[in-house]
Formats: sequence, structure tokens, C-alpha cells
Amino acid sequence: MILDKRSSAILLDIVETDSVITVKTLSRNLSISERTIRYDFVKIDDWLVSKGMNQLQRIHGKGVKICKDERGLIKEFLKDVDPYLYVNSSDERKKIIALKLLDSNTPVTIKKLQEELLVSKNTILKELKVLKIWFEKHEVKLVGKTRIGYFLEGRENKKRSSVKELMTEILNEDMAIDIIKVINQKYLVDNGISRELKNLFQEIDISYIEECVRYTEKLLEKEFTYNSYINMTTHLAIAIKRLTSNKEIKISDSNLNKIRKFSEFKVATELARKLESKFNIQIPEDEIAYITMHLVGSKIQKDINSQFENESVSELTKILIKDFEDEYGILIRDKTNLTKNLILHLRPAIYRLKFNIKIYNPLLNDIKTRYKKIFLVTKKIFKRIEDICEFNSNSNEEEIAYIAMHFASALHNQKNTYGRKVDILVVCGSGVGTSKLLEAQLKVKFPQINIVDTISMLDCDKYKGEKIDFIISTINIESKFLPALVVNPLLTIEDCRLIQKTLNISQIENSNSIGNIVMKIMNSVSNHCETRNYEQLQNEITFILKNNQRSNDFEGGKPMLKDLITQENIQIKVEAKNWEDAVYKGAKPLLDKGCITKKYIDAIMNKVKEIGPYIVISPGVALPHARPEDGVKKLSMSIMTLKNPVEFGNKDNDPVKLLITLAAVDNEIHLKALSQLMGLLNNSGDIKRIFKAEDKHEVLKILEKYSK
Repeated sequence: MILDKRSSAILLDIVETDSVITVKTLSRNLSISERTIRYDFVKIDDWLVSKGMNQLQRIHGKGVKICKDERGLIKEFLKDVDPYLYVNSSDERKKIIALKLLDSNTPVTIKKLQEELLVSKNTILKELKVLKIWFEKHEVKLVGKTRIGYFLEGRENKKRSSVKELMTEILNEDMAIDIIKVINQKYLVDNGISRELKNLFQEIDISYIEECVRYTEKLLEKEFTYNSYINMTTHLAIAIKRLTSNKEIKISDSNLNKIRKFSEFKVATELARKLESKFNIQIPEDEIAYITMHLVGSKIQKDINSQFENESVSELTKILIKDFEDEYGILIRDKTNLTKNLILHLRPAIYRLKFNIKIYNPLLNDIKTRYKKIFLVTKKIFKRIEDICEFNSNSNEEEIAYIAMHFASALHNQKNTYGRKVDILVVCGSGVGTSKLLEAQLKVKFPQINIVDTISMLDCDKYKGEKIDFIISTINIESKFLPALVVNPLLTIEDCRLIQKTLNISQIENSNSIGNIVMKIMNSVSNHCETRNYEQLQNEITFILKNNQRSNDFEGGKPMLKDLITQENIQIKVEAKNWEDAVYKGAKPLLDKGCITKKYIDAIMNKVKEIGPYIVISPGVALPHARPEDGVKKLSMSIMTLKNPVEFGNKDNDPVKLLITLAAVDNEIHLKALSQLMGLLNNSGDIKRIFKAEDKHEVLKILEKYSK
């Protein structure tokens, strides 16, 4: 009596176990159902008896074992049996069945699959059910007919794509495996699957096809990437195999006419003649066109004939880079290598997508995880390329991930090349108030910025010839020797994007960065609440997290907000005729106490008239201030709310309801109070409470929160 291979595998697993082994464990080890294993126990018992040995010992509630003295004898009988040669996992079985269906010229029966895979009928039916869905996704129909078997229906090019993708799935599980070595039978991936691959290509001379691909490179004056070289070789092997079974590609006349115009068509024709002679087959023109499509769609690492191949691809590349910069919020300084690499990638990628030629990207999941933002931005901007080229990539993430890799590489190189801090000047009307507010925010938000100084617009010329990269200002200034950015005194999201983009200080952020944490919080808030002012809320959350994370770097002198804004320096619901009247009345408590002179108030008004309403720093809030030498005698601050808001001429932040007058004796001693004021200004709720306050004690209570 001969023991079949599946039963041999079960028996060997029992023999290799020192103690009792359960049916469940055998099922898990061998990927065979428990029911099938129990059926095979009967076969094993009969075989053991026929060899003069004892049957399996069944221990109730525990499992089975073999007589210890007979283990060596059983191993001797089964020494030529390798269980792993025959027992495949569910995933492996599906791949083997799929290859058989794609290779067979006649229907494949369940009985034949049972015999070859050594599993039950129900297991085969279960695998076929899953495969039916897989083939449908590839536009191929799996048909099953009673007493006939299973076969595939669909266009030949779709079936070939399925063969190629199936091989890619099998072989790219280990990136060290060379597909050509497997086809040439020099490398075994899995005994069951590699046997099917051998059967598929057993009459194909792969080495000759490789020679033809290298010859094609010379004719095209191009050098394929290694993956493209492998893909082209595999495609030709599949084509030859299918043509020997009279399975030909059909291409529409309109597409055929277009493809004939490609320079690659002539090369494909010469290649076809060589293959016809070697393999004794006829390669029709439709098939030559299909080879042409793969030549056009092959990625190249070097174009010997032309560095930048044609104008249309070059223009598409420029669009892609520009859209990426706008969407990601960064300027890519050195575009030469990025442009060259994208052009080399983009032309074949476009034709792959036009002709629905799929490629495999083994790094897809890694790119989506490590470079999530870059991948999502690339996916978004690539839709414009789809529209221009009039094709739909159906969210082909494999292609998009390759393009994203080029952008990730460019950003990485830029980060390494331009890793030094950016030297900037912070400028406002006086160099004391709004510029210090801005300085504090820049230091928190952009650690890559080195603030050389905070100055008045009148002092800009002093830094002519110094190593300064940019000016960041709260007012419009004309600088003949330095580029300038104009931002709000309280930075908005758009201001931050402008700074990142212009100064090239964006980088691939750590997933635990405050910016990402804030975005997660904002997304959660948006899912559950209606947000009246999204940007303001985002600023406040950012400020809270930043202040909680690090100590305040801008404290400078000792006075706190509550020390400077005392009860006598607070005015509630004051009536003002216009902005000049409001500025005067807001500063009057400081004037009355001798902290400032009348000259200081005049200086504020004159500066506003000269350069505009720079003192309006956020919606409804003004910070009147001038330079220390304009009449400050003592460090002081005051707060005043208006009964009726007044216009200052600031279209973004008018009308003003709250004036906070600042009188600083130098550039440093007031920084602690100013930092605390920034915290207050970033809390829209507390600002609104001050707007509505009916007495001074309400305001003092709010100020107390920030004076710690």
C-alpha cells in the first residue's frame, strides 16, 4: 500500500512531535482542514498496519501520537517525502490555481486541483471564490460549468497583465529574488509555486530574450532601469508563451495608428523579427504595437540620445513641480536634478497610464507611511496631469509613489544642503512693540530662524552689507538690498505658510510634532463641533501646546502684565470721535502719571500717518506704541475699551474696540509682559470678554490669568 503525499505530510508532523499533537495543531501547521485530517487518519492507520506497525494512538481530549519505538522506522519509509513540497498555504494555493487557469487551454477541473494540491473539494471551492473577485478586479471573468470545469474569459491583454501581476506578487515578497533566475529555474521561491512557473516557461529560452532586450537598448540609445529590464524580459516571455497557444493581443485601429507613429514601433518590429526566427512563431502587428507600448512605458535611467526628451513632457514637469510647491508650501531651490529625473520618469509613466500598463512598486506602503504628506500632495496634484493628458490613472498609487519619491529626495537634499539657520531682521514702525510680538512668535514657530535684531524701519540701512537673508516686517517697507516679507503682528496660518515657502524652512515633519498634533486636534474638533473661527482656534491651541512644552524664552525683565496694567490704567467703554482721539485717550492715563510726555502720543500718530495703521495688530485690537526716545520716562502699559468701535484704516482688522498702549524704555525690559500679552491676544474668548467688560475688575481678573 502507498501512502499519498498529504497523508505522508500529516504522519511526518506527528512523528516529529515528541508528545501528543492535537488535530487543531496539525491543521494549523499544514493548512489542511481538521475534517480532512480525521479522514486521512484512517488511511494512515491502514498504511501503518500494512507495514506491520501499530495504528495511531488516540488520547481522548488531547490528540494523537505514534509509538515511540516505531518513529525511526516510519521516518525510514518516508525518507523521500518532503511535506513542504506538497503542503501549501491558502495564499500559495490561490496563486497556483490562478497560474493553472491562465496557462491552460482547456477547463481546469476541481478534481485535478484536489489531486495536485492535496486538499478537499470545499477548500478548492473556497479558493476559487476568492480568485473570482481577484480576476474581476483585473477585468477577467472566472467561469465555472458543471461537469466541464473552470476557465477564464476576457481580453488577452488583461489575461497577460494578470499573469505579470501574479508573478510580481509571488516574486517580490523578497526583493532579493531575481525574476529571471526563477524563470531560468536557478532560484526556488516556493516548491509548489516555482514548479508552476517552470511549467509556464519550460520551453522558453529566457537568456535569448535577455540578449534581445539588451539589443533593443542599443537601438533606442537608452538604458533601462534594472526593474524595467526585468519587466521587459518577463513581458516578452509571457507574450511568446501565449502566442504559441494562439492567444493573440487585439488593439483597436485608432490606437494602432497612433502607436505606429512612435519611433519605438520600428525597434519593436525589428525585435519581433528576431523572436519569430528563434521561437518559430508569427508575431502580428497588433502584438508588435503591444511590445511598442511596453518600450515606451519602460523607465529609463539614462537617455543617451537626448537629455530632455520633448517639450510637452518638459512642460508637464514644470506644472507638476509648481503645483507641488504651491500645495506643499515650499520653494525648491535647485530644480535641475528634480526636473531631469521627473522628465525621465514622466514620459514612460504617462504612456503606461494611457495604455493601462501596470507596474509594481515594492516601496508603496513604506512611502505612504514615511512620507505621508508628500504622497498625498503628489496624489492630489497629479490629477491635473491626468486632465491634461486625458487619461484616468484610477488612483494608480504605484505610479504616484514613484513620483512622490522624486519629491521626497529633492526635499531631503534641500534640507541637507540648506541646513543652516536663516538670518533675518524683524522690522516694525518703532522696533519695540509689534516687532517684539512678532519676534516671540517667530522663535516659537520657526526654530530654524536666527533673529539678528528687531528694529525700526528707519534703521534698516544700518544692516546694509551684513549677512542678512530676509526682512520680516509688520509694515510695507522698501528695501533696496534685502527681500522683505510683510506679515501680521499676530501670525496667521497664511503668514506661516508664506514664511515657510519663502525661506525654505519647511521640512518633512515628525508625526509627533506640535503642528501635526494641532491638526489632529482640529480634525477631531471639526468632526464634533461647529467652529466659528477655525484659524483663531488653531492659533490658540498651538500657543497653549508650545508654552506648555518649553519655558518662555522671551521673558527678559521682571515686570509682568498685571504689574504694568493696574486698575488706574484701565478705562472701560470710552467714547472716541476717531482713531486719533482713541489713541490720545488710550495713552492719557500714562501721560497723567508722568510715564510719557505729549511728544510720545504725537510720535504714535505721526508714524501711523506716515506708514499706515501698523498698530492694529489683530481683529478689533490696536497696540499704540512708538520708540523709547520719543518721550518714554517709565515702562508702562494701559488698556482701554471703546463704547463704539472706530476705523483706523486697516481693512483686515478694523474696526478697533480695544487699545493697549505700550511705553517701553528699551528693547528688553518689557518682554515678559509682552509675552504674556501675546498669550492673551491668542485667546479670542478672553479678548471678547474684555470687549464686553462693564468694570475694571473683570479686566484685571482676566489679566491675572496670564501674569504667572
